[in-house]
Amino acid sequence: MSTACEKFLDIKPDKKLALPSDKLENLKLLLDDTNTMNQQYPSMGEAASDNVYIPDSRWDAVVQVSATSGNAYLWQRDVFNDNERNDWSLPYAVVFKANLVLEGAQEISPGVSDQAEWNMIRGSALFFRAYAFYALLQEFAKPYIAASANQDPGIVLKLNTDINERSKRASVKQCYEQVLRDLNEAAVLLPLTVKYKTEPSRAAATAMLARTFLSMSDYKSALENAEKSIQLYPGLIDYNTLNPALTYPFKRFNEEVIFHASLFLDRAVAYPYARADEKLYNEYGSEDLRRNLFFRKNGPDDIQHRGSYDGSFRPFGGIANDEIYLIAAECLARGSQTEKAMNILNLLLSKRFRKPGFIPLTASTEQEALDIVLKERRKELLFRNLRWGDLNRLNAEPRYRKTIEKVSKGITYSLSPDKGYVFPIPKRVIEASGMSQN
Repeated sequence: MSTACEKFLDIKPDKKLALPSDKLENLKLLLDDTNTMNQQYPSMGEAASDNVYIPDSRWDAVVQVSATSGNAYLWQRDVFNDNERNDWSLPYAVVFKANLVLEGAQEISPGVSDQAEWNMIRGSALFFRAYAFYALLQEFAKPYIAASANQDPGIVLKLNTDINERSKRASVKQCYEQVLRDLNEAAVLLPLTVKYKTEPSRAAATAMLARTFLSMSDYKSALENAEKSIQLYPGLIDYNTLNPALTYPFKRFNEEVIFHASLFLDRAVAYPYARADEKLYNEYGSEDLRRNLFFRKNGPDDIQHRGSYDGSFRPFGGIANDEIYLIAAECLARGSQTEKAMNILNLLLSKRFRKPGFIPLTASTEQEALDIVLKERRKELLFRNLRWGDLNRLNAEPRYRKTIEKVSKGITYSLSPDKGYVFPIPKRVIEASGMSQN
């Protein structure tokens, strides 16, 4: 059972790794392992989305290195079976370390002088576990639908480090409830400010609550947390101050980032193999600064995305304020607060358009406002592995249901909402655990 469970989670923890001693600094060192905790979040949802284009000229170079890349891009079943480090195993490595820290902290009775540090450590571990669970849910579970969430299979809620415990999938409802529990406690424990943006703060936990509630279509709670997060950390970048001549115009840890993380780098999301979709690129007008800051057009069908808030070729996978402003705007639009929705959207867009070229957008109806917000959401948040989750949740609404089409080597592939935007779980996990496949 131990071997089966270990294969199931696809984690190979060091057998010599004992539970940390009663010193808080040892627990903090586990959380400070940024390579594990911050730099390896799932990315194949972005590859499978309608943001990415892989030209035929690069196809062989992609699939020779990673079968998963090509198969995820074209929605084939054989994914995550050619590399032990993948979108399933890497988040569970985060979960394992978070649980190790939580168990270690539970054995410590902090004194008055240590209470703040203990709170920070427990709150951080809860945040990281919730962040990893949420990332897994976006690719390996159906979207949250209230009527069926209690029956729909979710992910494995591994809440301890016992590798002898039999693992099984919880329901989607149970999974989201666990994410909310972890984040709500983290929001109480975490400090207002942190030294490094790779560390979660109270604003990060609150922002993540907003993201989670949005995925659950609980727009009232999403709005409350988005507004609270903006109050805690309101910063936005004025894109007029950036230099488009730089290879990567955005700085890492910039003032818009609430929590820093990056996605697992795979060829299906990395230039020059993966390009930005040209139809999407053409949505940006000449006065929209994002056109030249997010992209570099190197030729026909050769559009490089370079707008990562990681400040490098790595796709950003953290939380930034542009997302939170857009969550607030969407929730306001859905709540018939059209004017407020457009006001907060225009506050964001005024930092994205050339001055004085920006003309505030207007909407006369709730539906018009929502259409505008969702269009801007896609244009703002690309290459962050958020589009796949958006496609999934919006497919529940007839107006926004979308069939994606891609052409590769002369063959047209299509993915309709009826087929479900859910990835298969790695075969070795299914074989070891005996649980049902997606």
